[in-house]
Amino acid sequence: MKKKQTLVIFIIIVFFIRCSTNTPIDSSKLNKTIENILDSANIPAFSIVILNKENIVYNNFFGVKDSKSKEPIDSNTVFEAASLTKPMTAYCAMRLVAEGKLDLDTPLFKYLEYEPIKYDDRSKLITARMVLSHTSGFPNWRRFNKDKKLDIKFTPGERYSYSGEGFIYLQKVLEELFKKSLGIIFNELVFQPLNMTNSYMVFSESLNYAIGHDIDENLKGNWKPKEPNAAGSLHTTAKDYSKFLCELIEPKFLDKSIINKMMLPQVQTYKDDSTLSYGLGVALQTLNSDTLFWHWGSNPGFRSFFIVSKNMNKGFIYFTNSDMGLSIVDRMIEVIFNDSSIMSGWNKYPQYTDPYFILRNTYKNCGIDSLFIKYRNGKVNESEMYDDEYLLNVIGYYAMANCDFDDAIAIFTYNAHEYPESFNVYYSLGEAHLKSNNLELALENYEKSLVINPNIENTKKNIKKIKNQLE
Repeated sequence: MKKKQTLVIFIIIVFFIRCSTNTPIDSSKLNKTIENILDSANIPAFSIVILNKENIVYNNFFGVKDSKSKEPIDSNTVFEAASLTKPMTAYCAMRLVAEGKLDLDTPLFKYLEYEPIKYDDRSKLITARMVLSHTSGFPNWRRFNKDKKLDIKFTPGERYSYSGEGFIYLQKVLEELFKKSLGIIFNELVFQPLNMTNSYMVFSESLNYAIGHDIDENLKGNWKPKEPNAAGSLHTTAKDYSKFLCELIEPKFLDKSIINKMMLPQVQTYKDDSTLSYGLGVALQTLNSDTLFWHWGSNPGFRSFFIVSKNMNKGFIYFTNSDMGLSIVDRMIEVIFNDSSIMSGWNKYPQYTDPYFILRNTYKNCGIDSLFIKYRNGKVNESEMYDDEYLLNVIGYYAMANCDFDDAIAIFTYNAHEYPESFNVYYSLGEAHLKSNNLELALENYEKSLVINPNIENTKKNIKKIKNQLE
């Protein structure tokens, strides 16, 4: 990302953000830190709010709506919130729980039978608690199944498996119990009482919206839903969403005891990290006698994240218009909480400091010679991170995708010298030569790959095709 102009829009005299060590960080310093992070991570736009108790102590935005027009964002620029919709859906469900109209452990089919899954008797086991804790047994999305039909992957309640489909079922139940569409439910229970004036459950009619980008800041466009989706159709701003977080910190429209139920661990989410769990609609980390509630959002071209400490009543929410938006989670937590142990076991998204991103940016911005220098230095100084044959390999494919076949061949050749016992590096080199129409060298490298691993059918097929062409 090119150096971006920092746009400061909301300063109440002077902001001081207190870290867990009580060391103050002034807003000017934080602005510069964030700008450097965004430049390193290739993120076009970033909007953030930091909370202390239920107060906004920092609200800032950086960058542009899209990489072509370069139009700057402002505090009212709308982003796709993606899965940050789920905590709000959970909040609406808990409003019914508080009224005694929804029981967390009553099977949902007793409220509404779900046509797409009624063929499976296990569907009668699914409860609101299971949906909200992602233990329903549903896949994330049915579209990933070969037949595109909804199914149940395991006995409901058995284990954690993240599912948007579960929230769609719960949406149908909420609409049945409220006798209203989900969009109206959100408007009446969340947006209006919390004065969230730039929030929508369908695509915003406003012209002030960010556009999604891939990891190289190429435009990806936007998802423009015409119907509300309980799992991910929220479009909002950081400032608006922070008002919802304030309601979770110090509720005004729901009893605190109900909110506390949302924060109770229901299921461990990662086998190798007992601190990470899922509550009711929010992810949790129990660390050093503190509970942090958090969630991420991930739509094509958009990433978002929030985390709040219950003990300190402090946290932050940010939105980005980039596939790289979650690559800065670790750094933002370190900057704002001054505690690198928070979320250290959550490795769902590679961070921008990962060698792959460093090498990719080096090649993209400085060329192939700088790439090799950076790679060699990395193997010397950080061998445990850089001693991986796939690092250069993926950069080679990146070069091929950009039709830089000479660079791709040079990168794969270098990698073959580094890892001469790997069938994969020779296969990749064969592909690069094939793309550049050098059939003899393509054949030579495919055959080297086949000698090392004779069981790869694609290699055999490619060799056969090339031999037929050469005859």
